[in-house]
Amino acid sequence: MIISVPPPNTPPTLTVTNPNITRGHLCNPTRPSTTVTVTPADFGASASDAEDGTLPVTFDDGSTSKTVTLTLAQPSATLTLKVEDSGGLMATATVTVTAEVENQPVNNPPSVTAQDYDLGHICVGTGSGDLTYQVTVAPADFNPVYSDPDGDPQAGPTTFGDGSTSTTVTLTLPAGVASQTVEVPVTLKVCDDPSGRNEPDCEPMQSLCGETTVYVRATLHRNNPPTITASNANLGQIVGCLVDGSFQTTQPISLETFDASATDPEGDPVSLSIQGDISQLTFVGPGVVTLPVTLVATDDPSERTNGTCEPMTSTMTVYVSVQVVYNFVGFFSPLDTTRATIVKRGSTVPVKFQLYDCNGNQITTGQHRISVDYLSGASPNGTPEVTDAGSSNDNTWYFRYSDGQWIYNLKTNTSYLLNSTYIIRAHLDDGTTHEVHISIKR
Repeated sequence: MIISVPPPNTPPTLTVTNPNITRGHLCNPTRPSTTVTVTPADFGASASDAEDGTLPVTFDDGSTSKTVTLTLAQPSATLTLKVEDSGGLMATATVTVTAEVENQPVNNPPSVTAQDYDLGHICVGTGSGDLTYQVTVAPADFNPVYSDPDGDPQAGPTTFGDGSTSTTVTLTLPAGVASQTVEVPVTLKVCDDPSGRNEPDCEPMQSLCGETTVYVRATLHRNNPPTITASNANLGQIVGCLVDGSFQTTQPISLETFDASATDPEGDPVSLSIQGDISQLTFVGPGVVTLPVTLVATDDPSERTNGTCEPMTSTMTVYVSVQVVYNFVGFFSPLDTTRATIVKRGSTVPVKFQLYDCNGNQITTGQHRISVDYLSGASPNGTPEVTDAGSSNDNTWYFRYSDGQWIYNLKTNTSYLLNSTYIIRAHLDDGTTHEVHISIKR
């Protein structure tokens, strides 16, 4: 009897050249898990058998690929590779797949340091209300310096808080305030660029921004013209002098003549003068002469405004009056200036006087008028006639110059009532009036 003996069976050989492999990426804390799929070939696995030759390698469940989930808590997975020959003999090997773990980069905000922008002293204008000054500024005016704790470069230019690269600032000097330092806050902003530190297995970092507050500052000034206070002046009656054919008087004038003063709304020093530095005026008469004088006030804001405001000037026209008069001498006899002169009705009354200038020179020209008015006594009946009974009676109501005196021979006719008193007046062309009384008798 022949018994067949099966040939001997040796177990297969399983070879793994790379039992620990890295697959997938985890990022702490932004990517906490990842799923990877592996095959036996990923581990460099191969198998052979003396009887069967080359054999396929599978995982322990017989699959030719395996999908696993790796997490931050368990970033590695252990798998079993298996090979089985035709005789049912097996060989196994343990392999590991591990995910690469990275930490999420941290981005900190940048900062910016800068200096206030000081415009110095500015003369804004005039007026008593709010005054404004506008200036357009750029971030560079504040000398900004960028800094980032992570060393990231700056993303884009430095801007203002709203993202603009220029802004207009309004500085306001409050109403009624002469000078004041005013400042307005502005915000500067910088942003970083962290992209150079991004990890490929992590979420990209977002740009962060930092801000700082700086100020636009200026000392604002207003400057209004000074105010002049003065009054017209009347120097009264002054005897004139004959100078080159004119009758005149020259009088000194000064600020005191007009009680003049000046004040400044902002309290700055003020100089007050007469325009043209006039110290005297000539009044050509006779009569009332009025001349204009211009007062000039100029302030000096240089100390208060650091020289930024120009001086302001105000003018005011005032008037000075003088009555340029004659030196009146009279009335002469027979008239009595101390009491009423008794005159017989129908007689002629010589009304005489002399006129002199300031140096004693006689005045021989002019228009000097006579008038007669009832004063008291019998009831008046009409107006007394004024008639010159002299050798030349064509002057009507005007005195005539004759023999070194001014004369009017007044004829007292029946229009002059008995027992009545009359006022004789000499109206000179210098504006003065001189009077004497006569009493009419039978």
